[in-house]
Amino acid sequence: MEVTQPQSNASVTATRQPRTDPINDNNRKNFIDIDYFNSFPPGYRFRPLDGELVVHYLKNKIANQPLPPNKIMEVKLYEYNPEKLAEEYWQCGETEWYFFTPRDKRYPNGSRPKRDAGGGYWKATGGLDNVVLCKIYKRMRKTI
Repeated sequence: MEVTQPQSNASVTATRQPRTDPINDNNRKNFIDIDYFNSFPPGYRFRPLDGELVVHYLKNKIANQPLPPNKIMEVKLYEYNPEKLAEEYWQCGETEWYFFTPRDKRYPNGSRPKRDAGGGYWKATGGLDNVVLCKIYKRMRKTI
């Protein structure tokens, strides 16, 4: 499988997706598949634009379609302390991380998300950012 990143015109070949094991002391080494992350060539940076995240990754994920080679992990984000998760991902050499994660509600009939996480919490920062695709479709993005 080959994909070309538009920002750098770099071609990347990867044949498997990263592991998605939960973090704990027994399988800490296996939580992040270092071999997978190291399979990308030196200098490769996963820096998709907002529209690319929606069109090529999120849309395909929802439709159960294959994703291009990427550095997006499936993690139950709210089960982990933010500092612990950052400590684990820092070894991958990236300064930004992308995750697919389910989102739970704080109250069964409410709309507020539950952000408690393993002795810490995820805090939303800033307002909602617009993601405009082809001047027609509009989505919202929230940084936590």
